[in-house]
Amino acid sequence: KCNLLPENTVYVGKGDNLRKRLRQEFWQTNRATFFRSVGALLGLEPYKNQKSPTNYMFDGLSKSTIINFIENNMMVSYEFIDCDIERNDKEIELISLCHPLLNIQHNAGFTYSNLETERERCRNIAARVESL
Repeated sequence: KCNLLPENTVYVGKGDNLRKRLRQEFWQTNRATFFRSVGALLGLEPYKNQKSPTNYMFDGLSKSTIINFIENNMMVSYEFIDCDIERNDKEIELISLCHPLLNIQHNAGFTYSNLETERERCRNIAARVESL
């Protein structure tokens, strides 16, 4: 058990601007890893023919469904760290020690079991590749 983060933490991220980062991750105002992962795990489909299918995005009802899920099921806690190097080190440390289920980078073998499969499914849809 990890005592460095609140129990049931599912994602750790960093950013230079907290407001901008939360809008990006919770409301997909820009491409966002956390938002992508939640949508994939909810079984939703990104829109097709995206120029960057690796960084796929959702629109319409799918986007609204993800936002609703996040707003009704997630809670945010944060820590301000002024130094970029310390911020990067802290993120890696927390992910490596506490293994949040939706972090892929720095978390080998500890992500939610279907996360990478579902994200690949979404990348294929975004690239207009038929799903299996």
